[in-house]
Amino acid sequence: MTCSIRSAFLLGVFSLVATSAFAQAQPSEPETRAAVLQSQREEKQRTLEPYRRNGLERAMDLAENKILPLLQRDGIYASAGSLTTGSATP
Repeated sequence: MTCSIRSAFLLGVFSLVATSAFAQAQPSEPETRAAVLQSQREEKQRTLEPYRRNGLERAMDLAENKILPLLQRDGIYASAGSLTTGSATP
């Protein structure tokens, strides 16, 4: 009887030590939501790259800022035949 009690005690101590060692070996999870969000922000900061426009965006920017203002200026405009701006027939 003494042998079985001793072996049960040793088995209990061994399992307790093994589970506590296993729990310490695992990486610790952040305890709060704020800690999780902070770690996500830090990860994003490490992998951040500047924004690069694609070809369509560059072409639209050129058309809107360089070409369109030239067509809307008084003196440079699209015309149909010989009609000019402000020439109305009475």
